[in-house]
Amino acid sequence: MSNSPTVETKQTKSEAQWFSDVGVDFSLFNLLINQNKDLGPEVLKDPKYDSLLNPFEMKWTFGFDVTVPVINLTDENRRQIFYTAANTGILYDYCKKEMVHFRGHQHRIISASADKTGKWVATADSGKDNVIMVWDTHTCAIVWTIFNYPNSENDLLRIALSPSAKLLITISNENDNTIDFWLWTYGKDKPDDSYTDDHNLGAPKAIEFHPNNEDHIMIVFEKAVFFFHWDHEKRKASAPATPKSSYTKGIGLYTDGTYVDLCHEAFVSTTKGNVLVFGNTIFAKNFDSEEGMDNNKMFVKCIKTSKGNVTCITSIDDVIATGDSTGTIMFFDKRLKLLYWFSRHLTKPICTISFKLCPRTYKLDYSKNIRDSNEDHYVIPDCQDRSEEYEILMTKTIPEDATLAKRPFITRDHFISTLDGTIYMMYLPKKRFIPLFPTADSNVAAIDVHDEKPYITIAYAKGRIIVFNYETHEEVISTILPDTDGDSTITALKYSSQCLHLACGKSNGELWLLQPALLAQIYVEPFQFSTKKVMKIVFSQSSLQMAYYDENMTIFGFYYDPESEDWVFKGKVRSHYKDICNILFLNEEPYGLYTMGKDRHLIKYTDLVAEYLLMREEEIDISIRDRIEQKDIPVYFIPYPKRKFSKSGYFLLVDDKHKFKILSIRTNMCTAVYLGPAYGCFQNNPVQKMEFIPKHSQRYLVFMTKKQIGIQLLPIDGNPYKYVGCLGHPEE
Repeated sequence: MSNSPTVETKQTKSEAQWFSDVGVDFSLFNLLINQNKDLGPEVLKDPKYDSLLNPFEMKWTFGFDVTVPVINLTDENRRQIFYTAANTGILYDYCKKEMVHFRGHQHRIISASADKTGKWVATADSGKDNVIMVWDTHTCAIVWTIFNYPNSENDLLRIALSPSAKLLITISNENDNTIDFWLWTYGKDKPDDSYTDDHNLGAPKAIEFHPNNEDHIMIVFEKAVFFFHWDHEKRKASAPATPKSSYTKGIGLYTDGTYVDLCHEAFVSTTKGNVLVFGNTIFAKNFDSEEGMDNNKMFVKCIKTSKGNVTCITSIDDVIATGDSTGTIMFFDKRLKLLYWFSRHLTKPICTISFKLCPRTYKLDYSKNIRDSNEDHYVIPDCQDRSEEYEILMTKTIPEDATLAKRPFITRDHFISTLDGTIYMMYLPKKRFIPLFPTADSNVAAIDVHDEKPYITIAYAKGRIIVFNYETHEEVISTILPDTDGDSTITALKYSSQCLHLACGKSNGELWLLQPALLAQIYVEPFQFSTKKVMKIVFSQSSLQMAYYDENMTIFGFYYDPESEDWVFKGKVRSHYKDICNILFLNEEPYGLYTMGKDRHLIKYTDLVAEYLLMREEEIDISIRDRIEQKDIPVYFIPYPKRKFSKSGYFLLVDDKHKFKILSIRTNMCTAVYLGPAYGCFQNNPVQKMEFIPKHSQRYLVFMTKKQIGIQLLPIDGNPYKYVGCLGHPEE
């Protein structure tokens, strides 16, 4: 009896040590167990347990979805914006440089909206098992969810929250065009009212609420504008007014729309650079809050404001802001008189303009002495200490408007997103555009990680390569590869061992060698021995051999000459007649270059460096070819750790039937077969790629399918409880 506490203490220490070794908070785990006894499954909704319940905790996201508006949530107490990336919503604190990820969608988020306070944000995706979620941005928790709306045969197109967050509007292509109105706080599974229009209206572009009366709603499609009035007592929407423009040509398609504070008119932008004005009367009418407002609008006039496509239009206070396809931002008053513009600061099309939620509080300093400022042009002024009640603005530095009076032009700071994947903060008093993130002008084509430093290198399809510090999330260096034929894209990227070399492959067969530290081109011209897309590049452990294969199933071999410090092309061979699964250099005996293809053959090639040292002139050739499968198709293979008392190494192979197979390297014979990830989200998605996690004594195997990522506990024995996974990307 007296020894039992000692035994329990030893066991607890052993458990704590085990949790520490695997990186799990032991105290948090105990708290989860204790609260689960009292609260049951409800405890799983607590966000603080996410790190214990999710196999992969999302830390950072590079890039964002330019098709979904960036929402500015900045007010007196916080400095945050909201945007989306694939199936994840991101709440980003641009002063602390911290991200909170809103996860729960299976498909790409197609629309997002917030109320006027920024407390509530709604997100929606479209597809099978889609959801509409309303989030509390203060607690980062889901407060309401609509499942499977609309049905699987139709797509959700757009959503919007009213300024008070009481009303949610959704647009789907059910029955051509269906507009649904939800009083979501009542918790109903069906909309309170719906409106259907079977005309060809084009895609929905905007859902806007009047800032002085949120019962007045404007919905903009590419070919039509609807004005609704929402009756709170009847919980119904009135029949919409659909004014038609008197101009039949030269207007273009509608792109966006907005109401203006203390104004009867509504404004709609078009692809031909026009802004249409809709109002209650043809003549200009002053706003009277005591007079009843009417949302039954008519077309008033059309004004040409830009030579390009007016991509977005919004308003704040009594100012209208527009952005166009040339990168020009313009500010107008309620009568569309130009107040100010920026035409040469940005060169890419403007996607969204989003203003701060709180007005600027300031005092003007009329002194003629301008204070010297040595502040960094890339430091966001809003993050500096502003404990004083008012912001002091120097009249000599702030811009003047375009009126004859030349009054100081002062409006709220705002964020701008552009088509090349950049978010800027606009600090108006000093006319500065401050980028929040490096430019991501195309999709991510390849990534690789530095061996010795906390760097991740991201290659974008259009030729941009950026090295990030993944601990500080800051850009280290970047470059843009030249496009020699006009339409080539980056397809592969690889560091050598110890990061002595960096190679980049392109879709036209070019292979560029870069300096790893500076990203400078080592050769003026790239290697190009085919016109097919480079699929994967590998280096040997000694960094003296390099090989890659292209989409034509051709293997290319190189060796490095230390004396001349040049890479020498050794030759090429087309050794497979079906797609190649993987290529690798084996770093243990028997050393060599190996490939495996969907033709079920494992092939070893001649040693490039050995032949060079012997001064032979033969090109790369096949040394060993073995058929390793009869029926199943191999998908990927990697070297497997040596077992105890084993004289030879192994290959770990995965096939299209959810099986792991272990092959002897010396004999290429199968020594063991195990069931791989085959249940849950992996049921219809066999493993596509896999790697051992370094610095963990090879205890874990991380793998991916077309959309999911997972982790497997070693040794592999077919136990279905030794792997777990989650959705990585909504698209392949």
